[in-house]
Amino acid sequence: MLAGADGPIAECRVPLPCSSIQTWAGSSSSFGIVALSGSEASSRRSPRGHVTLVDVKGLALNVRSCKLTNARVLDGCLFVVDYRLYLAAADAQGYLTVWNYLAFDSPLRAWQAHTGSAERVIRRPRTPFQCLSCGGDGKARLWDVPRVTEIQAFGIGRDHRRVVTDMACSPAGDAFGATSGEECYLLDIRSNRTLSTIGIRSEACSCAWSEDGSTIAVGGADGVLALFDVRMSGNPFTAVQTFTGRIRRVRWHRDNLLTCGQDAPAGIWRRASQLGNRFVRTKLLDSHQGCLSDVDSFSTDNIVTCGLDRSMKLWSYPAARM
Repeated sequence: MLAGADGPIAECRVPLPCSSIQTWAGSSSSFGIVALSGSEASSRRSPRGHVTLVDVKGLALNVRSCKLTNARVLDGCLFVVDYRLYLAAADAQGYLTVWNYLAFDSPLRAWQAHTGSAERVIRRPRTPFQCLSCGGDGKARLWDVPRVTEIQAFGIGRDHRRVVTDMACSPAGDAFGATSGEECYLLDIRSNRTLSTIGIRSEACSCAWSEDGSTIAVGGADGVLALFDVRMSGNPFTAVQTFTGRIRRVRWHRDNLLTCGQDAPAGIWRRASQLGNRFVRTKLLDSHQGCLSDVDSFSTDNIVTCGLDRSMKLWSYPAARM
């Protein structure tokens, strides 16, 4: 499906019985493909999940394959090892599962990464064999994916007992931020040392590290997006009231911020140079029925959104920021 400047340039819908798209995982634009993960509505007590592969060809999104998983999928990431593309998925039972993207018949390996849920899994930049995960056990963990070996475990927070809801790695791959409770913790990977603790006014739900490595954005349950200089501790240098509810995701796209919230459309925010460090909203991406679950940068020129209506939409960045 094609649309004008105010709408998505392409979209697709994952097949039933998948009830929603919880998150997505995107490759580099050279591959031109993305992976979607969702949950199944048929079993409310112990919902199973789906991982759906989607090809991006020009301005078309086409569902290629769909696989059933043992638990509801919460997050995923794509990474390259020895010129092969792999998908890692984190699920509600605390498992990480890895597939070969081009040979998607059965998972290559699966292991218990966390007690409770595995909330997030992200690639560690500049180290293609490693990923970071976080979960309901109050821990973040660094993994050697080919060997299924835990390299390092990080206790997050004061008592290491609260759910770690989101994490973001620095562009250099030497540190990461993790949200738990009302704080975002910045940790050095090599020394396993907490560099700083960032507090906000409400529960910290999401975070994102800027591409230049200088800023971390933290989204709260009260809809406030706070930006902090990672080289300084203390109060945020700017804060923006984005929505009235929880900020589910915050991501950087070039020098802009992308957000999606509970019962709210995705928003694009840019720094207003004439207003100092303030960010102002330039566009709302609102074409999903119901809540959005994720928004992210797909390539230099495109943004992707996915929602609880089982749809994923691709937006042109120049048109989206108008």
